[in-house]
Amino acid sequence: MKNFIIYDTSTIKESIIKLNANGEKTLIVTDKNKILLGTVSDGDIRKSILKKLDINRKVKSFYQKKPFFLYENKIDLSYVKKILLDNNFTLIPVVNIKKKLVKIIFLKDLLKNKTINIQTIPAPVIIMAGGKGSRLEPFTTVLPKPLLPVNGKTVIDHIIDNFLRYKIKDFVLSVNYKSQILKAFFIEKKKKYKVKFIEENKPLGTAGSLRLLKNKIKTSFFVTNCDVIFMMNYKTVYDYHNDNKYDLTLVACHNHYTIPYGLCYVDKNNLLEKINEKPKIDFLANGGFYILQPSLLKLIPKDKKYHMTDLINEAIKLNKKIGVFPVSDECIIDVGQWNTYRKALGRI
Repeated sequence: MKNFIIYDTSTIKESIIKLNANGEKTLIVTDKNKILLGTVSDGDIRKSILKKLDINRKVKSFYQKKPFFLYENKIDLSYVKKILLDNNFTLIPVVNIKKKLVKIIFLKDLLKNKTINIQTIPAPVIIMAGGKGSRLEPFTTVLPKPLLPVNGKTVIDHIIDNFLRYKIKDFVLSVNYKSQILKAFFIEKKKKYKVKFIEENKPLGTAGSLRLLKNKIKTSFFVTNCDVIFMMNYKTVYDYHNDNKYDLTLVACHNHYTIPYGLCYVDKNNLLEKINEKPKIDFLANGGFYILQPSLLKLIPKDKKYHMTDLINEAIKLNKKIGVFPVSDECIIDVGQWNTYRKALGRI
């Protein structure tokens, strides 16, 4: 039960780590004695990050202080199931007469004998695997970047396995550099999913090859780079995209950076006003993981180098709805350069 509980003094970062570890959408907030104080959802956390951009902010400033809960001697499971489904809850806390948390009822447990799988995602996945991986030379002079080993599995296997947890079976790989090696890897591989390839005749950037999928995809779909492994609940991102009717959703990693210099502030006469020594800044960085509506594919020019940032900026000009799904830096494992690749070996 401890994996679903946080204290009101816990930080956003601690909450995100727990949410990604347990796969739920909600955490229960208690004091040190397990007295129920409230709940905090993944949506509450995302809103707080986008508003304040402070990953170390305490949840006590924004958690839901009037949660739905049950007393332990008043539980009707059919009623509980209805409440969970009607309100899109994934769990309900159960307390004693003193409001001390004694157990948690999960929707997935009530549905376990049904054919419903709340973690199934009906969407294809496009993996952009055509880059040269020049930051990982000399390895990538021999192997394409997706086939680099990370703790006994290739990078591409780690990425695909994360999607397989959600019953996704359709994958499309956009290939260019050393494409024959990558194709041969999948031909010889025993697999329980489908892999198709779209091949660039020349490098088309991080979005150009998606044009080849125009009129071939009818539903919202995932696009991910092949040098980043995302350790998060993909169903939550998918639901966030569709529930908000976004045209495109990007996953953004919250970063905290200390500028290693004293910043000088001057007035209009170039007189020094103050020096801010080694200021700390918080920002959201594009992680290279997206969900798109197929209607956006028509915006991509044919047979031209075109990046995802170009597509996003064009969509913004056309007043398309672009959503941002913020995650902690703990959720992203970057294997695209040597210093981060070495760190990844100890995280997976």
